[in-house]
Amino acid sequence: MIKQELSGLVDQSLLKVKRTGQLFFENMPCVIIERTKDKTFGDFSTSLPLNLAQVLKKNPVEIAGIIKNNLKIDKNIIEKVEIAGPGYLNFFISRTYLYNLLSRIVSRKEKFSNCKIGRNKRVQVEFASVGPTGPAHIGHARGAVLGDVLANIFRELGFKVKKEYYVNDFGNQIDILGRSLKVRCKEVLDPSLVTEEDRKIIENGYEGNYLLGIAKKLVKECGSKCLSENVSFFSSFAVKENLSSIKKDLEDFGVNFDSWTKETDLYKKKKVDHAIKALKKSGNTAVHDGALWFSLAEQNQEDKDNVLIRQNGMPTYFASDIAYHADKFEKKFDIMIDIWGQDHHGHVQRVKNALKVLGYDPCRLEVILYQLVNLTRNSQPIKMSTRKGEFVTLREVMDEVGKDSIRFFFLMRKASSHLNFDLELAKSQSMENPVYYVQYAHARICSIFSEAEKQLKRKDFRASKEDIAFLKEDAEMELLKKLAYFQDVLFEIVCSKEPQSLTVYLQDLASLFHKFYCECKVINENPHLTSARLLLVRSVQIAISKGLMLLGVDPKERM
Repeated sequence: MIKQELSGLVDQSLLKVKRTGQLFFENMPCVIIERTKDKTFGDFSTSLPLNLAQVLKKNPVEIAGIIKNNLKIDKNIIEKVEIAGPGYLNFFISRTYLYNLLSRIVSRKEKFSNCKIGRNKRVQVEFASVGPTGPAHIGHARGAVLGDVLANIFRELGFKVKKEYYVNDFGNQIDILGRSLKVRCKEVLDPSLVTEEDRKIIENGYEGNYLLGIAKKLVKECGSKCLSENVSFFSSFAVKENLSSIKKDLEDFGVNFDSWTKETDLYKKKKVDHAIKALKKSGNTAVHDGALWFSLAEQNQEDKDNVLIRQNGMPTYFASDIAYHADKFEKKFDIMIDIWGQDHHGHVQRVKNALKVLGYDPCRLEVILYQLVNLTRNSQPIKMSTRKGEFVTLREVMDEVGKDSIRFFFLMRKASSHLNFDLELAKSQSMENPVYYVQYAHARICSIFSEAEKQLKRKDFRASKEDIAFLKEDAEMELLKKLAYFQDVLFEIVCSKEPQSLTVYLQDLASLFHKFYCECKVINENPHLTSARLLLVRSVQIAISKGLMLLGVDPKERM
């Protein structure tokens, strides 16, 4: 990771100047290395001298000079360091480093981006936890791909990752689902059995046609005797069928889980009871209007979402959520990441407050909130409501545009930003389609090697150090520098939990490759240059392939 290497060199210089008394500061400053926008100012830069100037009351150029003079410059990494402007330190990466990078990428292939910074720390990512009251719709897919790709990248950097799906199969909505299914079974058996009260259940319950399909299956299995069963029977059957559908859709979407935890199991194992007892013991509960509330002095007790047990004695979702997260902490994960829809934003602090009262460190839990997807068809927005059955399923969109387009497009914006998903653009076979643009670069490289095999009559394309030194053109250097930045992109994603930067990186890499392809003839009259360029192209192919695989997108060999 080139940025980390540069940061380490600056850290060493700071330690030296502090030890020798050239600069005086109590705490080690944070070194931030950024890529420069103008290549005349080098490849990377830091504004650290400017930041230190405010603290040390010194001229930033003078500080930059002191840091530079104490840098232990490794010519295998840095060609030169310059002071620019009001006190920036600019770093120029050496060609030796870039040339060695090619050999490293080709020798390690898809493993070239592996590193051990995770040190086997245990990470749990819980995401895509769609309530089993209906099929997964396209809005759910954003959380699914966000969690899946984060887990992939954490694993790539040496973390031990568990992907979990939390099944909300308990509570009022599940009861409504069961009542709705029972009415649907009456419709299948004999519509005359449906009463006015039944129609009200459907109007206030789940109206989707998917439930009619489940009813037909249940009636086929049990016949009319099913109507004698209680509501929980219908709820269980509906949950089982919906969960099976959700699981299949997610698997086809490229998302698989290591564990599935059911809310009902938390009750069976008395974990919800244990959590409530512990909260009572802490003194942070209160009885108000016949209900049990979680109560902190700084909280508004009138907030109905703080209720643990309702007046009727039924626990709330909040109660089971506390128990679920307490169970996570007991499993000794070093990092826990939850991915929720933006509509749960008010729930985050409540859960963390409760965990803190129970003696857990809430800082170990990070909740990522993602905004909704605005789906359009023929420029008209499509409204989605699981209860009313008015939604576009993930399966429908996968069938229309394919999983690759959905996954790539859904990662092109920060989770906190609204996402507009254009169905026509997503399925278009043109360079305006970002995923097509990147996949086309990979396919173009495959065709280059197919042609190279025909012309050069060989399949093994190697290049010596002397051959690689023939790479000098700007288009070649830009590609090399972009390749050097791959690991840093992954590291930054682990820190920020925002994988959209990988889609940006791949589009930039593809753009640089297309430019290189137009400007530099790969198979040419110079055998040394041909070998070097083929090695460069192979490295780009490996990087694009690896990046797409981390996104769960298929690299294409032909387009």
